Amino acid sequence: MTVVNACILDDQFSVLQARDSLTTSDERSHGVIQLAAIAGICNEATFDAAGKNEPAELRKVNGDATDSAILRFAEILRPVQESKDRWHEVYGTSFNSKTKHSKRQRITAKSTSGGLTMVDTSGQVAEPSSVGDITCRGADGR
Repeated sequence: MTVVNACILDDQFSVLQARDSLTTSDERSHGVIQLAAIAGICNEATFDAAGKNEPAELRKVNGDATDSAILRFAEILRPVQESKDRWHEVYGTSFNSKTKHSKRQRITAKSTSGGLTMVDTSGQVAEPSSVGDITCRGADGR
């Protein structure tokens, strides 16, 4: 399984268009940065450490097919570990295939300078005094 297209609101684009928007800094790039971060952070798949020097498309992934495809997509856009290093999970439930739901609560991780860091909507590193995030995945089907 692979990601072919993605969208942000009503803007649909291919994986190559998403990657290209990051190099040209077009109007889509800020959203793609955030999409890549969420795709990597809200993911239960992991790359096998033995293939860390291989391209994302060829790396062995531990996880289900959907999460594996999304993890590779995220890694093509920006290093997943870079996104994960910015957040510390304080609570989470694993994805449940019966309820089709998972949730995570995170706070920003401490930077080496002692402050808290995260990427803001303009793609710049922000140093707020306290930032948290709650993500939900799935739908309850009701």
